[in-house]
Amino acid sequence: MCTNKIQVVEKAGTRTLVHELAHELLHWKRPELRLTLSHQQKEIEADATAYVVAQYFNMTLDANATPNYLALKYADSKAILACFTRIREASVEIITAIESVKAQNPA
Repeated sequence: MCTNKIQVVEKAGTRTLVHELAHELLHWKRPELRLTLSHQQKEIEADATAYVVAQYFNMTLDANATPNYLALKYADSKAILACFTRIREASVEIITAIESVKAQNPA
């Protein structure tokens, strides 16, 4: 059942939250993709988006987390490049939203 809520366990961390936000932007808001993409493609897109956002904000990550996760999903360069446009669009949307909030609330 879809509740339109993202639930992440407290210990999961920011990267996991970004991964789940990417699913929301890439798949739940776009039923044509949610219904046609494979589970593998959805996971590739969400995790690659989380990786791009994390790199942009210089988040400290396990350097092998995304490559290992994508390898477990049998993602090769061809599979990742096939999703590149959607990964880029979701990454830009998340980064822009975060930067907007940061600009409104300077530290």
